[in-house]
Amino acid sequence: MGIVSLTLIYSWVVLCVGGQCHDGERDALTKIRNGLNDPLNRLSSWGNHSDCCKWRRIACDKKMGYVTKLVLRNPYPILRLQFGEVSGHGYWILSGRLNLSLLELKHLRYVNLSLNSFKGNSIPTFLGSLSELRYLNLSYAGFQGNIPPQLGNLSKLEYLDVSYSSIALAIDSFQWLGNMFEITLNKDLTKDRGKISVKTKEGPVGNRHV
Repeated sequence: MGIVSLTLIYSWVVLCVGGQCHDGERDALTKIRNGLNDPLNRLSSWGNHSDCCKWRRIACDKKMGYVTKLVLRNPYPILRLQFGEVSGHGYWILSGRLNLSLLELKHLRYVNLSLNSFKGNSIPTFLGSLSELRYLNLSYAGFQGNIPPQLGNLSKLEYLDVSYSSIALAIDSFQWLGNMFEITLNKDLTKDRGKISVKTKEGPVGNRHV
């Protein structure tokens, strides 16, 4: 077999391996799954294949195989009840705790945890260490306590939604919000009743009352 043939075979193997997920990220996803209550096994595909890029609710970079997207949103539409309460199809709601191993997904750009029930849990401060994150949706997810200012460390974040997460969710200050394109908050969530200055990477787009 000639040198050219060997080179072509080697290149083909590298391309095939390059699209698969990495062992460390697969282990991290397994720990995330184990920390969640999943009554209808929405995450049943997590572990069925050695390549986690083929698991449902996950997307990977096609060339390098890094996990870039995590979509754990409850697939059922919300129901608006009395007194502003919101509920999805109860059996499909994920609950429990987010595992710190989420930080092993260093190329994560998109996270959607909406329409689940993380009641009793604060928004994890470690989310502020996902440096590649562009999109974070925590709406209708039941988180409690203050929205952590560590989210302000997400210099690439363009969208944050914490609307109707909980009547016990609050924000002390808007000073850390300056880099985002869009933010969705409840009027009732804020203790700071001033204006929020909403900016894009091209500059400020104006002030919004909350």
